[in-house]
Amino acid sequence: MKLIRICALFVMLLPAVFLLLADAVAEEPSKVVRVGWFDSSYNNIDGSGRRTGYSYEYQQKIAAYTGWNYEYVEGNWGQLVQKLINGEIDMLGGVSYTEARANVVQFSSYPMGTEEYYLFMNGDKVAEYNEDFSYFNGKKIGVNKQSVQLEFFKEWEKQHNIQTELIELPDGESKSMKLLKDGEIDGFVSVDNYLSVENIVPVVKIGYSDFFFAVSKKRSDILDELNVAMGKIQDENRYYGDELFIKYIRNSRAITYLTHDEQQWLSEHKTIRVGYVDDYLAYCAKDKETEQVTGALKDYLRKARTSFSNGILNFETKAYDSISDAMSAMQRGEVDTVFPSNLSVYDAEEAGVLITPSIVNANLYLVVRASNVEYLKDMQYIKVAVVGGDDNYESIVKTKYYNWQIYNCDNVHACIRDVANGKAEGFLISNYRYNSISRLCSQYHLVALDTAKDLDFRFAVKKGDMELYSIVAKTTNIVPTSYVHASLTKYFSEEGKMTVWELICDNKAIVIFLITLIISMLWLIVVQNRLIRAKNEAKKHSMKVRELSHRVFVDALTSVRNKGGYDDYILHLKERIKKKDVVEFGICMFDCDNLKVINDKYGHEKGDVYLKTAAKAICEVFQHSPVFRIGGDEFTLILLNEDFKNRTELINLFKVNCNTVNEQAKNDWEQIHISIGCAVSELSNMASVDDVLRKADQLMYENKRKRKGSKEVR
Repeated sequence: MKLIRICALFVMLLPAVFLLLADAVAEEPSKVVRVGWFDSSYNNIDGSGRRTGYSYEYQQKIAAYTGWNYEYVEGNWGQLVQKLINGEIDMLGGVSYTEARANVVQFSSYPMGTEEYYLFMNGDKVAEYNEDFSYFNGKKIGVNKQSVQLEFFKEWEKQHNIQTELIELPDGESKSMKLLKDGEIDGFVSVDNYLSVENIVPVVKIGYSDFFFAVSKKRSDILDELNVAMGKIQDENRYYGDELFIKYIRNSRAITYLTHDEQQWLSEHKTIRVGYVDDYLAYCAKDKETEQVTGALKDYLRKARTSFSNGILNFETKAYDSISDAMSAMQRGEVDTVFPSNLSVYDAEEAGVLITPSIVNANLYLVVRASNVEYLKDMQYIKVAVVGGDDNYESIVKTKYYNWQIYNCDNVHACIRDVANGKAEGFLISNYRYNSISRLCSQYHLVALDTAKDLDFRFAVKKGDMELYSIVAKTTNIVPTSYVHASLTKYFSEEGKMTVWELICDNKAIVIFLITLIISMLWLIVVQNRLIRAKNEAKKHSMKVRELSHRVFVDALTSVRNKGGYDDYILHLKERIKKKDVVEFGICMFDCDNLKVINDKYGHEKGDVYLKTAAKAICEVFQHSPVFRIGGDEFTLILLNEDFKNRTELINLFKVNCNTVNEQAKNDWEQIHISIGCAVSELSNMASVDDVLRKADQLMYENKRKRKGSKEVR
């Protein structure tokens, strides 16, 4: 009986014990992580005294997945690296990987991003340098103590047979830059985003490398949490690092400086003469009152004028009736550059011009008869109206819709009229230009379908004008795309405004209806019913067009499936797993090493050859597995059935095939160097698709880091 009472008492007290334990767990404080803080684009205090920067925002994102709280420890770079080694801080962002550092600290599995290193000079001395590397012989060159830039600069010296007086500086970027400004040193090697000191100019690119979060060896407990969090950030947004780069670093980089040759070109030419297409709002047009350029081009040139830290750009504009006329004028030497150019790379080469990176992209609309929407839903074989001499839209059709037939018209109004009367089936136009023809389209009962294709707007420069091309191309990276979109929206809205008279003219039926309201009630009901049906039909057609935009899943370069196809396949794979149609599967990540090196050294054309060679090698081995190109240099394949069972043999065969190709290759871009990460879900160890993908990605990056240490990755 006594034993029974004791047991009953224990059972009664058990819930209370659990509640106490639960409270203890709930009240467990968040983990505090001591992070290094050095003044730079990675860690900064804004004008309101608030923290900001690339590393700071990345750390806050990590905290969202780990629950960490941060304690910020300030110091210069050398001090913080030593504190990390000593265990006085737990984590430091923006650290490049080296074997020596890997012996004393731990690195995250995922890189934070990529940084470039430049040799900076006092702006007053740049003319003496005149882009002659021998100038640096015997000069005092500073570099941060314990920084990765030190080894990069030594290698650069050796490569160019230069002998400088190399000085390791312990006091951080700000004091080192002051030494340079005061003339106590002749140059300073640093990351390209440290440009906060006036009249300090980047002159030579020394090298580049990935940078990571580094963790003290005394805090191994946070490394796994860090890697899991960064993996989840990659799952959430694979381009998170790129977005931080654009936000914090892009416009503080060396690209905001004009080189000596670029400054000399501007000195000789005084102005950049820009030819543009008239009557092309919201992009550009000649203002009828001022006879000056208006539209987004006007705002872009105003912004670009002061975009460089060491020079002002002066522009002179001239309007032409068509892009063909503007291009011909550039070839005759009347203007230096032309806007807008929508030419493909191939058509630009054929025309003897160079095209800059895009300043903005827009949606491409196909204007069709409202009664013809269902017939044209597949957009396969269409006779499309194009203004004669409009090289841009002829290039667009030949590049994006090579099955279409081009039907030439005299002008835009003729294109619209001929679509309405059935001589052509459609007319292509940018979404920002549609307001200029929307009322005319309404009159002809035409509607606009979104083709789900992007249209890039660029400048064209005559081939051979290398310095001008470099100047204009730099402005496309400096002037924010958001600024151009805002400008286009402004002019797009203005183009859509109507006067009272235009409103009456465009709605004559409504005006007549109001006058004859009493005797036309029945007609009103019929019109209302038609409007309702038209609205419902428009919704149906819109849904069908959106569905169509998700069906094109092939990568144009490598002919494997693209990111859209990958997302679609993963979605269906999850459904099959849920239905138990698939029990075992694997995911392999392939990252093409050294692509940036090949692009920088041999050009993007050779980089494309490298990517196609890699894709072919993957497909030849994994013949029964779907292969996807999900990023610039990344491929993914899904292992099922026989390929899953034979995965080890296939991976070994792939490596053997790569070695064979590399032995026979005559050029760097014909070789295949790939970092691989494969993960599986088996009956004995089931895992979700996201977990397998994350594990494969992590293994691939670990493989890349090992290969980098063995010099396979440059």
